[in-house]
Amino acid sequence: MKYFAQILIRPNTETHEVFKNKSKFYSKFKALFITQESKVIKESFSVPDFLMKLNLAFKSVGISNLTRITHDDVDFYLDKEHKPNDLDEAIQEFGNLIHNSFERFFEEITSVFETKETEIDYLIELILLRVHPVGEYPVQINFSGLPEKHGVANIEQKFRLFVDRVEQSLHKYMELSDITVSFTKKDKYISPSQDQLELISASKASPKKGNLKCNFFPLYGVMLGETTISELEKMGTKAKDFDSEKKLYKYYTIKDMRFWYSGEIADHMYITYTDPIPKQWSNCGLDWSLSYNEWKDLFEKLGFFISIVKQPVKDWYNGKRSLSAEFIATKKINSTITISFELDFSYSQKTSVDSKGTIYSLRVRAS
Repeated sequence: MKYFAQILIRPNTETHEVFKNKSKFYSKFKALFITQESKVIKESFSVPDFLMKLNLAFKSVGISNLTRITHDDVDFYLDKEHKPNDLDEAIQEFGNLIHNSFERFFEEITSVFETKETEIDYLIELILLRVHPVGEYPVQINFSGLPEKHGVANIEQKFRLFVDRVEQSLHKYMELSDITVSFTKKDKYISPSQDQLELISASKASPKKGNLKCNFFPLYGVMLGETTISELEKMGTKAKDFDSEKKLYKYYTIKDMRFWYSGEIADHMYITYTDPIPKQWSNCGLDWSLSYNEWKDLFEKLGFFISIVKQPVKDWYNGKRSLSAEFIATKKINSTITISFELDFSYSQKTSVDSKGTIYSLRVRAS
C-alpha cells in the first residue's frame, strides 16, 4: 500500500485580479469592455520570507533533506551528492537569488524533499504558484509515503500523524488565511506466489523474454537479504545523519551506494535518477534514459515477473502533464532470496510510455 496526502495553503497576502498573459493597460481595457476573458489571481507575498518560514516549519518536523528546487522549469538546485541536511543552505541561497534578481518575474517554484520516519519513506513535493486561477490555492504540498519493508504495523496511522504534524508546524511558523488536508491510499501490488516464481525460474527462455543473463547481487560484496550489519561495517561507512527522532539512519555507504538494513540484515536500496547506476547493473542494460516500455521489456527479458502497481497515466506536475506509472519486477535469484525492483515514473514532464528518461526512482528489496 502506498499512501498519499495533500496540504493546500492560502497565505495571508494581498491579491488582485488580472487577465492572464496581458499587459496592465490591456487588463484594464478588458475589465471595462469585455467580461468573458479568463481571470487569474496574482499574489503579492514575499517569496523569500515565505520560503524561510517554510524552512523553519519543515525542520521542526525533521524534514531537512532537499533534493531539488526548480524555478519556472529551470533547476536552481539538484542534489546529486546526497548531501544530508542541506535544506538551510539551499533555501538561503535561493531566497537571496529570488530577492535580488527574479522575484518580480517569478511565476512558479517546485521543490522536492525526502525524509524517513517511523519506518516510512516520504517524498514531499512543494508547488508554489504566483499566478493561478481564481479560487485555487497558490501553495500545494504533496506527500507520498511507502513502508521501508513489508509488515510494518499501523502504517496509515503513522502516515497521518506525520502529515498532521507538518500541518501543525505550518500553523506555528506561518500566517495562513486557509489550509486544507486530504488523504488517499492505493493498493501497492500483490506479490507473486512462490509457485509463480519457481515456474518463472524453471521456464525455458523464449526469443522475447527471459533470454538475458545478469547477476545483480552480490553488489560491492553485499547480498541483500544475507549480508549482516557487522559485514557492512567492514566494507563501508555508517550513516552520519539523523532522522527526526535524533536517531542515526540505518544504512552503510559502500562506493557511493547506500545499503539500508533492518534488524541485523541489509534488506534494501533506494536510488533516484540523480544517482549513478552501478556499473554491474548498467552492464545488464539498466539506464536512466530508458523509457517506461524499455524498462518493462528489459526486466521481462531478464526473466522477472512484472506486477503493475499503477498503469501509465498523464498526471499534472509543475503545471504540465507528466507520465505517472509504477511497476515491480520480481525474481528469485537463489534458493532463499527473491529480489524486487520497484520502479516509479514521475516528475519528468513527458507523457508517453515511449519517452526517454521518465523514471524517477528505483528501490530494490530482498525477501
